[in-house]
Amino acid sequence: MSAPSREELIPWSWAITPLASNNRQCPPPAILLGTFAGVNVAATVFGVILGSRKVSGKIFWVLSCGRFGKEHIGSSQAYKFMWIFPLALNLGANALNAWMTVIAKGYDQSTMPRIWDLMLFYCTRPRIGWIPLALLAFRGADMENLKDGLWTSAGRQAAIAEAILQIIGVYYMGRTVHFGAIHGYFMVHHTEFQDGANLLVMIIGALFFVVYLPFGAGALIVHGFGFYYRFPAKKPRRKDAALVSVGGVGWIGSWLFITGYVRLAGDL
Repeated sequence: MSAPSREELIPWSWAITPLASNNRQCPPPAILLGTFAGVNVAATVFGVILGSRKVSGKIFWVLSCGRFGKEHIGSSQAYKFMWIFPLALNLGANALNAWMTVIAKGYDQSTMPRIWDLMLFYCTRPRIGWIPLALLAFRGADMENLKDGLWTSAGRQAAIAEAILQIIGVYYMGRTVHFGAIHGYFMVHHTEFQDGANLLVMIIGALFFVVYLPFGAGALIVHGFGFYYRFPAKKPRRKDAALVSVGGVGWIGSWLFITGYVRLAGDL
């Protein structure tokens, strides 16, 4: 029995393939993953800096000529709707990247994905920017006396937006798990062929993500809205760290999924 081709190992029909006439090759997987990691680190640093109330307040104060951005003492409830903005920025960036990819010349348009396909696929990528913000959310805060810390609002918004992005990302993760199950690829001896190891990494990462999604997304929503602060706790910081850790489990699955996919797809 011959080994399946790489095209047959991808759970969806679309592919971003350079035209043969261009003699163009995609960058090596290590370059792709390294670039993505570097962008994530840069976004995280800027997110932590701009997420501080002091920094963002100063920016608003300057831009509004002193009308907005004054120091706020107490607890802000804006996070209950402001999570829409980081969510919209993520989805908007995904849509823009998808559009630029789809219209790019030099690729086989017959196999090119639709914009919304690629936009949803991008939601499976691991994001690290929300993790430090969520950990800093209640640093210096006094929830019993309704006093926010420097990153309380930003951390809450980031946690809620990440939970929703994880829920959206389950679309492609679920398809991958279903593909692996119906073909028996979760059994190691069924992947003893070229590219089988990369396929196994991809489908195991997707399974890991899907199984932990209810716990991870649920923990992030609880952390973002701070429901548990209605009940007294001796060590609330431990609850924060625990919830962020549970919410971050899906991040590991995302990395495995994307790493396996990039290595498996190659120039497809």
